[in-house]
Amino acid sequence: MLHHFKKCHSQAFFIILSVSFVVTVALQLYDTYVRYVENSFFAKQMAGMPSENKSSCRLPNFSPFDPSIAKYIKSWPKINCGKPQPPLTYLDERGFLHINQTAVSERRIPWARLTCSYQKIIRQENEDSKFTLGPHKIFVQPEILPHEFCVVKCSLFPRSKVIYETGYAQVKDVTQTLANSSQRAWKNCRVNVLIIVLDSMSRLNFIRQLPKTYKFLVESLGSVVMQGLTKVGDNTYPNMLSMLSGLAAKRYLVNKELAPFWGNGSTPRGYFDDLPALWKNFSQNDYVTMFAEDYPKFTAFNYNAHGFKTPPTDYYMRPFWLAMEQIMTHLVSKDKRCFGHLPKHKFLFNYIEQFLYKMLTGKHAFFAFTFLTYLSHDHINSIKIIDDELVIYLENLRAMGIFNNTVTMIMGDHGNRMDPIRNTVIGRVEERMPFLSISIPPQLEHLRNNLQSNAKILTSWHDVYEMLMDLAMNNLNLTSKVIRYGYKGMSLFRPIPNNRTCLQIGIPKEYCICWNEEELHPKDAKTIEKGDILVNHINDIIKSKDKKKVCSLLKLVKVYGAQKLLPPHKVAVPSNLAVLTRVTILQLVEPSNAIIEGTLEQRARLGIQLVGHVSRLNKYGNQSSCVSDPALTLICYCKSRH
Repeated sequence: MLHHFKKCHSQAFFIILSVSFVVTVALQLYDTYVRYVENSFFAKQMAGMPSENKSSCRLPNFSPFDPSIAKYIKSWPKINCGKPQPPLTYLDERGFLHINQTAVSERRIPWARLTCSYQKIIRQENEDSKFTLGPHKIFVQPEILPHEFCVVKCSLFPRSKVIYETGYAQVKDVTQTLANSSQRAWKNCRVNVLIIVLDSMSRLNFIRQLPKTYKFLVESLGSVVMQGLTKVGDNTYPNMLSMLSGLAAKRYLVNKELAPFWGNGSTPRGYFDDLPALWKNFSQNDYVTMFAEDYPKFTAFNYNAHGFKTPPTDYYMRPFWLAMEQIMTHLVSKDKRCFGHLPKHKFLFNYIEQFLYKMLTGKHAFFAFTFLTYLSHDHINSIKIIDDELVIYLENLRAMGIFNNTVTMIMGDHGNRMDPIRNTVIGRVEERMPFLSISIPPQLEHLRNNLQSNAKILTSWHDVYEMLMDLAMNNLNLTSKVIRYGYKGMSLFRPIPNNRTCLQIGIPKEYCICWNEEELHPKDAKTIEKGDILVNHINDIIKSKDKKKVCSLLKLVKVYGAQKLLPPHKVAVPSNLAVLTRVTILQLVEPSNAIIEGTLEQRARLGIQLVGHVSRLNKYGNQSSCVSDPALTLICYCKSRH
């Protein structure tokens, strides 16, 4: 019996040993096969790519005035509001509202028939896109305008014909409680922060369109311009989300872990009151905070979203702009850049200047975040008309003493996404690389060398977030107290190594500017095949997201261009090589004519996949008005439009 047991045990051991040997050999053969496939794929794809570049990212170095884009640089008509109405009222520096007697006399308006009144603009409770107007308060003699935001109208009786309408935005005194804390922060030499964003402004286009402003920033203020800053998302929202919170706008893996993100990136976004935005950090550290945007339709947290239930900052200008867009219906200028007889941007500039003056004279530490969208969003050339005005404006701020104790950032959120220049190589790079200049006050001069060194390497909005958090937390010694506040970036005030990759700092593959590029012929059969694959991926998105089936499917008409993208040799390895193909296509659903760009990824042992978001390169107006899902907005053509 014992002998039989030993014999069976020996046979079982032999069988296990044999199976183990076979499995081991099989695994080794499979591993050898995998390495062979990966090495063959690597050799084929990397053949001919430059190997002399020792950096993990070689920044593009295009001239803003490259001859290849000369035809896109054009003059632009200056703002001409005309005379849709006489300037019948004005607000003096003490806050008194006056009837302009000179204008009344010049226009021969009969005093006995003239009635002027103001109404308070009231933000509706728990709503970021609704307002009401208070009762009319008639005035004749100059009187204090008691409200932060008001609309003013003048009419002629007996028919009550409106002959004048405008709005006033005032920066009221800081509340006593907030004044006590912000003045204490001022006395403790806290550094103020002023951020002025020009929507869709790339570094190259800023140099090109605003040369006088650029010269003033660099030569007069000593501003440092970040040459390697690259966007982390398609439009305003994902980029400003990362800069203001350190979070990502969508789910993706970082070192096999889910990166911290806000929202799910596919459905209409809700309210942002719980967003850990850094204005909360400044507020908790005794700063007065302000947030102002001039185009309520396309604001960072309201486009396809609900904004904030309660005002996110101490001073919040959105109710004023909502009211102005809706009340200015009687006396409309032919120039859409005007409210009545005044350019729209002047309302924003005046409010910013009021706020800064109030903070300086009251000695309040402050954080101000402002967005100029209307003049720069749609076209690369449209911003040039305020170059002279912007220089004078900044000179006035310098005369006020703003730059003596304030970090000032003049910046874009991304480059222009819709202008025809976007279809060029330079325009594609510009769209990914926004402008950012940083002016530091004398008390931070010890950080200038670090800032200047970091200006010439790859950076993202996550790095800017870290720098702003340094300011909020008063972490401004040469040696930092922390490694990082978020999960990706490194403060621009600290030494940053020059061996980082796009993915390491939150820049998705489709926006990375570090690739080696090879131009592909748009009529090549393989290129057209990639175009078909891209269209199929887009239609799959439409099918999965369009639950109501209101969007038409698209079909490929033409491949405009394509590029093969490979990583620099320094970071390329056979075991993880991803070959990207960027394809720009014309898709047709009459009369959509959508020009769309997408990035496809291919690996040695995987099929071709769509990477990240697709981009729409031409305007789509109301073509997608039947949907609100951000994932569909750029690619949907509503069936109802047929």
